[in-house]
Amino acid sequence: MLFGVAIVLFLLNMDGLDPVGPELMLKKEQLHDAQISAELEKNKTDDEIADLLRARSKLRQEEEAKSEQVGFLKDEVDFMSPKLKRSKELLDDVLSQVTLLEEKDVNASRLIEEALEEHKPFYSRIDDLKAEKEQITSNVTTAERNLDKLDTNYSALESKRDTSRKSFEDAMKEMRSEMIEPNTVFFADEISVEIENVSPNKTGFFVKKGLEDGLRSGFRFLAYDKFLGDRASPFFLRCSLVEPNYSFMEMDGDPLNASAELLLAGQKLFLIRTGESTITTNLEQFDEFD
Repeated sequence: MLFGVAIVLFLLNMDGLDPVGPELMLKKEQLHDAQISAELEKNKTDDEIADLLRARSKLRQEEEAKSEQVGFLKDEVDFMSPKLKRSKELLDDVLSQVTLLEEKDVNASRLIEEALEEHKPFYSRIDDLKAEKEQITSNVTTAERNLDKLDTNYSALESKRDTSRKSFEDAMKEMRSEMIEPNTVFFADEISVEIENVSPNKTGFFVKKGLEDGLRSGFRFLAYDKFLGDRASPFFLRCSLVEPNYSFMEMDGDPLNASAELLLAGQKLFLIRTGESTITTNLEQFDEFD
């Protein structure tokens, strides 16, 4: 195109005033530069087109890969759809149960609050009982301390009593060693006798023991035979006649109460001195009112 312009200018200037050689050279140079620029622009355009083609190819490959990935994801979504549906159903069920549990929790909280409100008097009573327990515990502690003191005092008194008793017994022993006891049978003393002969009416018997053996008129005895045991019942006797070496033992009470086995000559009996019978005394008191 530039070359054609140069020819037209040349033809127009054939009859011109000045020669066009230098200008033509300039135009040629400009034309050459323009051709070079055009070639460079064309190469640049080709490079850009090649880059665009490569980019398009890369984009196409990426698109195919994305399409393949999308297909894979679509298959996976199709595969997961039933599971997602089931999960949604389970989630809805769980949410429903959670709702029911929340309602139950609200009801339970309300019931707990009502129960706490109802049991407030009991809590107050428990506090009172705790206070009473503390007071009782304090009283018990005080009582235990007092008891310990009493135990200590009691132990001291026991020790003092034992010491006093020992001193008394020692003194009594020393005094008794110097005393001459009378020759008599005291209360609860036991003596053994042998029946010499029995009166015909079975109201008594004679024994070879008398004043020298400590017997006195009016002494009352409980007689028994320790060798017979339960086979013979014990009975009461009264010493009515006493000689130095001889005495008569009279049945004190109903003679029939005495075992016949014990009222035989040669029978050995054991006698325990006793006091007067309270039964006899009471009967005598009743007789005074008759």
